[in-house]
Amino acid sequence: MPRRAAADDARVAALAASRALLTVTAVAVAAGALVAACAPSTTGRRGAGAHRTPAPRARVDAALREAGASGLGVAVWVPNGLWLDGDPGAEPFVRALEWVATTGPSAAPSGTVTVRQDAAGDGAVRVVVTDDDAELAAALATLADADTLVRDRAGWLVVTGSSVRPLLAGDRAGLPGTFTVAQLRDRLAARAPGGEPVGS
Repeated sequence: MPRRAAADDARVAALAASRALLTVTAVAVAAGALVAACAPSTTGRRGAGAHRTPAPRARVDAALREAGASGLGVAVWVPNGLWLDGDPGAEPFVRALEWVATTGPSAAPSGTVTVRQDAAGDGAVRVVVTDDDAELAAALATLADADTLVRDRAGWLVVTGSSVRPLLAGDRAGLPGTFTVAQLRDRLAARAPGGEPVGS
């Protein structure tokens, strides 16, 4: 009898421990769900339309090749209007759903082609600009994998980490010199009253 009682006590203790574990797990899951529900919306801080998913790379490359591109397509970004408004949680740049590539010989590109993904419908990728801008093509060919290409109404910018520089030189520099992303926001916000996005 004492042995049976001891065994029964062990079973009761094990059952109690199991129920306690289930209770702790349920509380943890509920807490996690509450945190997720209360988290701020990242999409909202990217600006209007920024939640759209970019087209598959194969579709973009096919559209560029059909238009005569000889180089790889480079994704185009634009300043985020929320960031220009001073939202501390906003991302500085958002995808424009555009890609630009060089045309002509790879060793000496002679122009560029730009394609854009439709905002509605099936998200088709279409050619929007072709040119014979050899200077722009040559500059695009120098971009590294770590560089982000930003289109501003004053010109093209290259962002590498927290550093910003113009893609083109001389009169086409737009915003000459090298500066930080924070300094870029100050310059663009000052030039765009009301915090309107400067990407065209």
